[in-house]
Amino acid sequence: MTIGRIHHLGYLVKNLEKSTDIFKTLGYKPEGDYYWDPIRLCKICFLNKDEEKIELIEPEIASDIYPLLSVYNNMIYHVCYVVDNLDQTVEYLKGKGFLLFKDKQAAPAISEKATVVFLKHIRIGIIELVQEDT
Repeated sequence: MTIGRIHHLGYLVKNLEKSTDIFKTLGYKPEGDYYWDPIRLCKICFLNKDEEKIELIEPEIASDIYPLLSVYNNMIYHVCYVVDNLDQTVEYLKGKGFLLFKDKQAAPAISEKATVVFLKHIRIGIIELVQEDT
């Protein structure tokens, strides 16, 4: 079990297009077109600059992520880490005080084979773990 590098920083935004434009002025480039995530009911865009990656997430009102906008509007709300074994890492982190925030799900915006899980810790907030080769 290894908790690896940061995969991306996740920003929760109200307007994906406007936020993308601002990040472009900072030198970020979109990886591709906007992606509609039918699992999370939100529009997603990944942007890159050098070795850094950010994810912009614009949830629909019906999304269970939408209420988080009242706290994390236009700001980072999670850090995503790459792991080599999602199940083992989740069990390890639960033993360290992390609570399962969102159960394991496919993450087609990252890749066809990626699986993610969200956890929360009282001291650091929400993290996402991604296993890209499940």
